[in-house]
Amino acid sequence: EPFARNEHIRCGPVTVLIDQRKVMIDGQDMEFNRREFDIFIHLAKAPGSVLSREQLITRIDSADNILDRTIDSHFSHIRSKLKKKNVSSVAIRSVYGVGYTLELP
Repeated sequence: EPFARNEHIRCGPVTVLIDQRKVMIDGQDMEFNRREFDIFIHLAKAPGSVLSREQLITRIDSADNILDRTIDSHFSHIRSKLKKKNVSSVAIRSVYGVGYTLELP
């Protein structure tokens, strides 16, 4: 579903400013590229819910077709960016055979 331009998502230590395409975690500005941001906001919208690759692809894919394994590499980049900034309050967990979930404290 589309997000309102001025919408903010707040869940635990995460704040997503949709209109600015900005993610703040523990007060730190996370520098996600366009795809990483698109993926992250869908997880942040429903923390704890497991989203399949197919659901994510459907929600974020415009015209440039994304492959399953491309999604995996985006998740890998998001995780390494979280680790680099020492963000431990948020985890993106793979649920084997199902998809991905955003875990908060």
